Amino acid sequence: MSTNALYLKAFRYLYAGIIACLAVSGNIQGEVRKQWTIIPVEVSGEKVTYISDFAIGEEGVPWVALSTPHHTICYWQNGKWHKLAGNFTTGAYLARLYASPNGKVYLSQPCRGSYVRPTSDLKHHFGGLYLLEEGKATYVTDYYYEVSHNYPNLYFDKKDRIWNWGNRFIAKFEDGKWERIEASLGPCRIVEDTKGNVFFIGRKIISYYKDGIFKTDIKLPDMAYEMRNASFKCCLWGDDKVLFIYYGKRGAWVLDLKKLEVQNYSHRETALFDSALYDLFRDRQGNAWILAHNHKKAKNYFYIKVSAKDGKVEELLSTAAIEWDNHRNLQYPESVLCTSDGAIYFGPPGEGVYIFRNDQVSHIGWRQGLSLNSTDWVFEDKEGTIWFASRRKGIGVYDPKGTQAEEPPSHFMRTWKELPLACRALIKDLEGNIWCCLKDKPNTVSKWGVRDWEHFEVRTDTSKIKTFLVDDLNRLHLRMYDNASGVYRLSGSKVEHFRDLRDMLVDSVRTGSREFRSSNPRHILPPVVTKDKEIWYALSNYERFSHYDGIQWHQFNLSDDIWHIFKWKDDSVMIRTQGEKFFTLDKGQLVEFNNQHTLNQEYMLSECGIRLFDKAVYEANKGKFYPMRRTYKAIYLFENEDDFLDFTEDDIPSTAIKLSKYLDRIWLADGGFWAHEDNLPRLNRYYKGLMLNVDLATTPVGSILWAQQCDTVEDRTGNLWLRSRDTAFVIKQGLIDTAITIPKKLVYESRKLRIAFVGTSDGEESDKLRYCWRLDDGEWSEPSKKKYVEMNFAKSGFHNFEVMSIGEIGNVDTTPATLKLNIVIPLPEVRIVSTPDKLSEGPDIVVEYEVVKREEGSQLSFQWRLDNGKWHDTLDTKVFFSFLDDGKHVFEVRAVEDYKYIQPAPSKVEFVLKTDYHRLIARETERLKSASYSEREKAAATLVFIGERCLPYLRKELKQATRDTEWWFKNVIWQIEH
Repeated sequence: MSTNALYLKAFRYLYAGIIACLAVSGNIQGEVRKQWTIIPVEVSGEKVTYISDFAIGEEGVPWVALSTPHHTICYWQNGKWHKLAGNFTTGAYLARLYASPNGKVYLSQPCRGSYVRPTSDLKHHFGGLYLLEEGKATYVTDYYYEVSHNYPNLYFDKKDRIWNWGNRFIAKFEDGKWERIEASLGPCRIVEDTKGNVFFIGRKIISYYKDGIFKTDIKLPDMAYEMRNASFKCCLWGDDKVLFIYYGKRGAWVLDLKKLEVQNYSHRETALFDSALYDLFRDRQGNAWILAHNHKKAKNYFYIKVSAKDGKVEELLSTAAIEWDNHRNLQYPESVLCTSDGAIYFGPPGEGVYIFRNDQVSHIGWRQGLSLNSTDWVFEDKEGTIWFASRRKGIGVYDPKGTQAEEPPSHFMRTWKELPLACRALIKDLEGNIWCCLKDKPNTVSKWGVRDWEHFEVRTDTSKIKTFLVDDLNRLHLRMYDNASGVYRLSGSKVEHFRDLRDMLVDSVRTGSREFRSSNPRHILPPVVTKDKEIWYALSNYERFSHYDGIQWHQFNLSDDIWHIFKWKDDSVMIRTQGEKFFTLDKGQLVEFNNQHTLNQEYMLSECGIRLFDKAVYEANKGKFYPMRRTYKAIYLFENEDDFLDFTEDDIPSTAIKLSKYLDRIWLADGGFWAHEDNLPRLNRYYKGLMLNVDLATTPVGSILWAQQCDTVEDRTGNLWLRSRDTAFVIKQGLIDTAITIPKKLVYESRKLRIAFVGTSDGEESDKLRYCWRLDDGEWSEPSKKKYVEMNFAKSGFHNFEVMSIGEIGNVDTTPATLKLNIVIPLPEVRIVSTPDKLSEGPDIVVEYEVVKREEGSQLSFQWRLDNGKWHDTLDTKVFFSFLDDGKHVFEVRAVEDYKYIQPAPSKVEFVLKTDYHRLIARETERLKSASYSEREKAAATLVFIGERCLPYLRKELKQATRDTEWWFKNVIWQIEH
């Protein structure tokens, strides 16, 4: 080989090594960086979590404080959540996570009994501060608090100092010790300038720590009286100025931190005095951004930017696209982030995230990959990745330089359709049609049937509709926010106007209505109509209800909110309150009602809500009502009355359907029902003994599935409709079907059998489906994506196998595929080959047996019993008996294969045992003279067991015994006699 060839070969090896190193280090694009990653917060198997705080430090490790499950701090590392050891206080306002300017993450613990360090207890009004790093919490110092249920007064500056203050002091923690001085602060704001000087600014007084020296209780320059007594916010503006705003139309002020002078009526001639001001923050260039509202200029809130360079005031009306709703970011201070690349991220509640970059506003929502769609915290890690955290819905990770994945980060994005609504009313009528008001159809009510929309003009502003009521004649009743504008009823295409709700209800009942549904029972409960056409209704969460007796209306008051009105026996009406009390009308007087069902909390649950258990109503409406028992911790539903009546908390039937005590409502579906539990970001689909939890945490509705802020209905084609505020999401649930592909024949002489199946959605095979199966009406298996199951049958005979497909949103194949099998299992067999003689010397006898038939490679054991006694397990083919009673005996033995397949007919033998005691005693007394002491011990034990029958023989032998055997005979005689 030439020298050049050697050099070329060496270069190739060197180049390959460099490429390998680069690939490992990630410097080449061997692995594509994903633009979006969705991370549910699941800790210790708990999927229902609630984030109370979130922070990321310099390490780039996200830390989360959870109030559900309680006392949990966890961090994300190596692709999973790790729980921090310790018992923490993590409730809102009780503990906080702090990310300091230097990238450290701290945890505050406010009171005794929360997270107590092992060295000493926390003192009264003193909390503990901990540094979170490297997967542990390290105690740093105590801090003082005045009110335990408020966030602590803590500030972390650029020089790694910790500040703590109260109404009358300021304290600085530096180099491991506190320095404390007296100062009259009251409510104040903290501002740190670019040099690390810290200022505590109150309404009239300022105190500060500047250039290593404290200055306290310095009177601020005079400001207008209305300014000095108004609530204010401020931020550092530029390098050494503070910009003040006062809530409302009070303009802005500037404080010069060098001279401590106020620039009176600063920016008087600018937009700052034309708009109401609410909030502000400082960007990375030192500019101040002020949240403002001026309905003459924009419908929503918008930002006014005040330049630190030249004081220019610029109204950024493009930021009015940010849907702050009425919350603004006063309640969500961590939902605004100024990033290292110059962009600003805004996270309003429930509307995704807005990005201001290069003077343009763009939106990231569920369509762009942020399936959380509700942001409470926005952080940037050291790699420039953006982390969005939601209290209820987990975490979304956004890499601005990442590549958009072909598959959406959340499965729902493939099947959800978004419909903007004009109002927050949506209802399903008794025929299964969906009614709502579409935003692009003003002054119109729309009905979705099976495939098409129908639109009805109602000649009123549909954005002011508060609630829908629908009756059993499928007439739609519209209740408005503005009572002065009256109410409307839509009958077919005819629109009727009424003065108020009472007049409309009376006319509807007069013209045939007997049953009502409400789109939002939090606004109005479904009215109840009796046989005598009396009407009962109540506005929800009010302590009064109205009753129409056929002539006039009467109003009644209760001491608790009314949650439900329903018919009771003899056509009377029952009222259920929030405190689980029941009332009825007796001779015109409202009285509390109690019986066995109220005391035992025995109810019935239907689509119309909870009512007391009534056997007659239940028997007449099976399938519409589920018997229900409420306990302190849960709610249990039943499919039959027997299990319901047998229920006790100590003995819960296996067929009981368990739901949380926060059950909100159910609605019926094929084979069962859908259920929603208040405050949980999920739905439950119950189908013939199977409960499916449909996780909605990483969907646009996950954060508002509580307090009926979200309506949920299923249309006539099985699609699910979820209303989130003023948006309806239609979730297409494809028509799914299941087929069994293997086996083809129905009779099998084998105990093992593979059954394969496949599911289709809208006629096409889908990898997104899961499967559940059951045998002989037993329990359903856990949902799995496996398309086969290996069955092991324990007994021969006919078996019924069922399997069904399950869609991504909990839709099920309500016609499961079935397979009826005749299983003939080849079972093992043994036979008895030897039995004891009818006349036996005893005391030991043996029964032997051998294997006749078995499955090759199987594990074989045996079970035997004597005289119909207990079965005994053994691996031996011989059974030994000692000292059986004389008489008839029956011995049985059977083979057991693989510990579950049992020989159906045991091998059996009968024998009569008669012991020849003369020969037995003679033999044992002779053994008592043996030269072997072990033989003597065995003989002695046998003779003692035989008992008094041996004494004549032993006494005779004793007279002839030698000195060597005399002791043995005497000892055996003594043991028998005593």
